[in-house]
Amino acid sequence: MKVYILASLDNIPFAEKLLSNIRNAKIISKPSINEIGSDINVALKRKMESADVVLAIIDEKFSDSVSLNLELQLAQMSVRENRNKVLIPVVLNKADVPKCIEGTLYIDCISDSEQDLYKTQLMIKKVLTHRKYIIRKGNLKEKNSRTSSMIIMTLVIEMFAMLFIVLLFKENPFQMGSIGDESIITITFGIAFVMLAFVALITSYLSIMKRRWQEDDEEELESYSRRLKRAIVPEEIKQEEKRVLEMKVRKRKLML
Repeated sequence: MKVYILASLDNIPFAEKLLSNIRNAKIISKPSINEIGSDINVALKRKMESADVVLAIIDEKFSDSVSLNLELQLAQMSVRENRNKVLIPVVLNKADVPKCIEGTLYIDCISDSEQDLYKTQLMIKKVLTHRKYIIRKGNLKEKNSRTSSMIIMTLVIEMFAMLFIVLLFKENPFQMGSIGDESIITITFGIAFVMLAFVALITSYLSIMKRRWQEDDEEELESYSRRLKRAIVPEEIKQEEKRVLEMKVRKRKLML
């Protein structure tokens, strides 16, 4: 999963910290001077199009930055063009929300709060999990649509073949003494249609079975992944709870 970080240089380490618990997250760097060329908008848009997720870190200086606001608008355009892409705005320390995302969902976060950091990481995980579910649902719908189209096409070919065979036997070209050039052509076309219908039926069956096998393999892999996560996540939760408990103890000592 490719992630484009939309943030000032000061906030990039914070963004990387938010993504530290996200598996398979590959951060895409901003375009270099050589990549920008004559048009910075085209270079930025090209980078965002290659990303699956755009993580925007918005602080009190964000609204004053023309370049960051331009990037945010380009990110919104990229998300509208591709529904599988997602924009995750994180607003730091009660900063002003840019007008272009006022009507969208964003995450509030206090940068100095470990608790807020943990909650923000969980929210990002939930958004990415939902995105994965939507993509899988769309792919499954597309597969079902293709399978239905294949079945309909096969049935149409079968119906035409049966109709042709009925008309062929109705004319009765197999009578002795009546076999001529026209009858031979009719018989040839009839055999060709029957063979075509048979090939289409076999192809459709094999295609449907292949997709079912692929879906079964994907479900088995996902089930294994879920079982593996159940075995790993509790240990991570225990470590996080231990860390929060240690922080509370430190705060109490400071208060005393």
